[in-house]
Amino acid sequence: MAKQSNKTTAPQSDERNLVSGPTEVADIEAELSMIWAKYGKQIIIAIVAVVAIFLGKQLLGTLAEKGELSKQAAYAEASDDDATLAFANDESGHPLSGIAFKELADKAFAASEFEKALDLYSQAQSSSEGAIQGSAQIGEAMSLLALDKTAEAKTIFEEIANNDSALNQQEAQFRLAGFAVDAGDDSVARGYLDEIVESGKQTFWLQKALQLQSILPAEDA
Repeated sequence: MAKQSNKTTAPQSDERNLVSGPTEVADIEAELSMIWAKYGKQIIIAIVAVVAIFLGKQLLGTLAEKGELSKQAAYAEASDDDATLAFANDESGHPLSGIAFKELADKAFAASEFEKALDLYSQAQSSSEGAIQGSAQIGEAMSLLALDKTAEAKTIFEEIANNDSALNQQEAQFRLAGFAVDAGDDSVARGYLDEIVESGKQTFWLQKALQLQSILPAEDA
């Protein structure tokens, strides 16, 4: 199987390589990671405050009785990675634990500690759902790619790509299109790109799909 080129290396001169490792994608991911690392807890607390306003006093009281507010405070007060990991382990299974595990996983990935990131992304998925779980699943696949475990990464991307309710379905489809291009299978790549375009969802990955479509060789009549 051809090695995927979209892990941590810079794109080569062949313009096709923009599918698997565009510099702008890496830059955006790095910037988002740094922003989350610096302001993630403040963002969570701000969201909690806004939600509390709309929940109303009665439901807020119920949450307080369940200890939810104390958990939120404990997460916000975790001042370093050790404290964040301790919180994540203590509250394993709670959504905030999933966020904490993913925060640590993102840091490990950014530091090229891919084995560590792989384990943390797995734990994040076990303790979360929705967007956080989906993002952690993508992180797991990207960690596998960085460890040259392309087949395992591809399996994860295929699972996401076949799930119409997955919030990151388009990213998975685009990554699979990249695998297909690297393998010289433009027909399969077009299939994934067409699915992205036909979904009609206006996302970053739609723009990348259109960009890739424009440089693929014309399909044989």
